Amino acid sequence: MFSPLEYKDYRFVDGGVLDNVPTEELKKLGVDQLITIKFPPKEVENPRNALDVLLRCMDIMFHEKDTRSAKCSDYILNLDLTSSSTFDIKKIDYCYE
Repeated sequence: MFSPLEYKDYRFVDGGVLDNVPTEELKKLGVDQLITIKFPPKEVENPRNALDVLLRCMDIMFHEKDTRSAKCSDYILNLDLTSSSTFDIKKIDYCYE
C-alpha cells in the first residue's frame, strides 16, 4: 500500500491490499481518467506444495476480481510479467522496468 503520488497536476493512487483496482471508489472521488495496470497470473503447471496451491488460488482470485473492476477504467494496460510472481520481491526492479 503506497501513499498517493503527485506528479505535475496529477495524483496517482495505489489500489491497496483488499482492492487492487478501486475503480468504483475513484469514480466516486470524481477522477477524470482511470488507468488500470493488470498483470496476468503466473501459470503453475505442477504445484510442488500446499503453499504453491494457495498462492495460485490467490492469483486466480485477484485476477478475476481485478478483471471485473477494470471494466470501469478508461485505459487498461495488461503487462505480462509471468517470469515473476506476486511475492517475488527480488525481481521488483525488473517489474518496474
